[in-house]
Amino acid sequence: MCASPQKEDGYTPIAHEILEQLAKHVISSDEWRILVIIFRKTYGWNKKDDWISLGQFAEMTGILRQHIPRIIDRLLKRNIIIKRVTQSGSTVTRSGNTLGIKYGLQKDFENWRVLPKQVAATGAGNRGVTQPGKRVLPEQVPTIDNIQKKLTKEKTHSIDFILFYEAYPKKIGRVEAWKKWKILKKSNDFPKIETILKAIELQKETDQWKKDGGQFIPHPATWLNQGRWEDEVKAESWIEKNRRIE
Repeated sequence: MCASPQKEDGYTPIAHEILEQLAKHVISSDEWRILVIIFRKTYGWNKKDDWISLGQFAEMTGILRQHIPRIIDRLLKRNIIIKRVTQSGSTVTRSGNTLGIKYGLQKDFENWRVLPKQVAATGAGNRGVTQPGKRVLPEQVPTIDNIQKKLTKEKTHSIDFILFYEAYPKKIGRVEAWKKWKILKKSNDFPKIETILKAIELQKETDQWKKDGGQFIPHPATWLNQGRWEDEVKAESWIEKNRRIE
């Protein structure tokens, strides 16, 4: 039986101007997949933004859940999408507070901070040459393939450590962090990599980690040594901040 989607069964209206602007910018395939879900969950229901969990993103895109925060972070840094922390939702912090995160498109495309699309030079003497944009392409999202390539090259680091170090916002002292990681892995109390990555993503949103361009983010080895994945994140400060913005 062939697929036969019909507009009458539901559709997502997107302004032509938005699509035309997106077509002019370099956006990775993973970023496009996240954008499509945001379009579907917002414009598909006539909403400006909506609660979308990491699990929903993973289920609807097929991207591994632990990679999604990094992709979303890139879109946020480019100001293509917006994020609002609200008091409603299904995410429960260690301290028992309930909060939700809403995502939506930044409609003011003049404020997008996106890589310019590569321009192919067609003049004489430049046949088939593609002229690069003004900025460097973003770092590749960790996948099983490129992690395996790193393992082959480095021959020492484990996959879970590479996932940790790729997700950690301050890239300082990898050698010391790896030494500490190997020691901690021998302990039965050391959490799974999913717990580590979730703690990092929550702490990225705190005032302490955002202050002065991340000056107060501890070094990776220090974070591991102090067991900082057990730190409680105060959701109240995020909610109050969101209220002030509104």
